[in-house]
Amino acid sequence: NKYDKDKLQNSNSDINIVRVLGKGGKLSIDVNYIYYKDRDPATYMNSFLDKDGLDISAHSAAFYPRQEVMNETHIHILAYKAVYEQQWNKTIRLTAGFQASDSKITNAESVNGFKAGIVITDSSVSGALTMKQPRRAGFASLNFDMGKTQISVGSRYEYIAVHTGYATHTEGNSDSHYNNIMPSVYIGRKISGTTQVNLFYNRGIRMPSYQDIAPTVGFNDIYGITIGNPYLKPVLSDYVRAWLQYKQVWFSLAFGRDKNAIVASQQTESLTDSIFYLMAHNLKYQENVTLQMGFPVQVTSWWKMENTFTGGWNQYETRLMPRENFITTGFKNSYFSGNLYSSQTFLLPKKISVLLFAEYYSDKWWGAYRAKAAGYLKFTAKKELKNGSVQLAFSNLFKTRDHLYLDLPNLAYHINSSIYS
Repeated sequence: NKYDKDKLQNSNSDINIVRVLGKGGKLSIDVNYIYYKDRDPATYMNSFLDKDGLDISAHSAAFYPRQEVMNETHIHILAYKAVYEQQWNKTIRLTAGFQASDSKITNAESVNGFKAGIVITDSSVSGALTMKQPRRAGFASLNFDMGKTQISVGSRYEYIAVHTGYATHTEGNSDSHYNNIMPSVYIGRKISGTTQVNLFYNRGIRMPSYQDIAPTVGFNDIYGITIGNPYLKPVLSDYVRAWLQYKQVWFSLAFGRDKNAIVASQQTESLTDSIFYLMAHNLKYQENVTLQMGFPVQVTSWWKMENTFTGGWNQYETRLMPRENFITTGFKNSYFSGNLYSSQTFLLPKKISVLLFAEYYSDKWWGAYRAKAAGYLKFTAKKELKNGSVQLAFSNLFKTRDHLYLDLPNLAYHINSSIYS
């Protein structure tokens, strides 16, 4: 059982200045400050018994009969941006600017166990972490409006530094720096009133989310702990897509490659004890070739279908985690996957409508986990009344569920779980 009392505080301040210049020019300046505080104390009452009813609590504060956890987080973010826009003529528009932010995250976590009057602090999951992240970027783009043809060409330079430090020790402290030039190109052409095509390319960088990096501890069972990974690297992505629309039918073919792609809840074994840690990891890379299509069908005046298909080829490679006292396994995996979504709308007499929504997805992977193919069906009936409506809905009619598997024999990982939608 868990008993907690969360205390959350946050504030946001924003300044925006816009100056209209002569001959189609405009300058805008934005300054934003965000403060966030979360104090989350929790008390766990645990009981770990074997089949004979004997206490099998580990010799760790994480699994004592009574456990008190205190997590406190402070986030400060100062962001500022200046953008200059210039409409040179009816065809060409210039956009250029500078963007920056400075963020500081502090997180303190303490785990105390109480057993037979003894209080023990578990140092393996307790500590204070500070992360500072200055970020600077300059960008420019040219947009050409030539009637039926639209072209946009731009580039962005971005510099990011990540400084990570622990208050109680220097082991694990790190300073990382990332910089990259990220071009983007868009070409769109309207062939007729019902047909258009476009081509898009973009290179970008995505930082890990706070939920992935914060060293907040969650306890799953006697052998499993969920924890953040402050050593995650940013994701560098290249993405290209061709898109075609004819009347109401559209097709899209895309290729994407992510360096250091992030996958959540990967199992990691400690070399110093028998505990398994669930945390986000960086893949070495991830590649996807994806085909998408949408095709609505008006079967009759009272029956309409909306269908979307997504499918393609996926490949990724895991890497060893560069952190002392932890190990993972590395492997390369490729597979085909697909998703199909379909909704059927029936307009019946007496202002009654029926909606059937079906979803199917094939086997898929993320990191070391494989989810088996599954489906989902939802039924909704609605009756319009004079002063409102009444509705009857059933979700997951056939009680389908997600099956998750993890099987890494060399590390003695075997997991089989089911999640009902």
